[in-house]
Amino acid sequence: MGAMQKIVRVSKLDQMTEAQKEAERERFEELPDDALVSQEMTAIVIERSLSFLQKKRCEGGGIPFYKEEGTRTILYQKSDILAYLKVKFKRMMHTA
Repeated sequence: MGAMQKIVRVSKLDQMTEAQKEAERERFEELPDDALVSQEMTAIVIERSLSFLQKKRCEGGGIPFYKEEGTRTILYQKSDILAYLKVKFKRMMHTA
């Protein structure tokens, strides 16, 4: 018997270059606050993995999301992403 090969799953994010990710961040900034964006763009903006978003959708405590009925499509609203970031990263005047 041959040695077992480990199967490695490569996400869409893993296939993107840093330049492509930066272009997605810039595109996100230009969108209106009510725009719906993909989970890939959301992961890039909040600097988390797709599996992190999936875990938060199941457990709660993540960004509110939309699921298209009858499909696997998940979308997030830009204003919800910005609100999530505001809560996660508090603005501070000093560290003491």
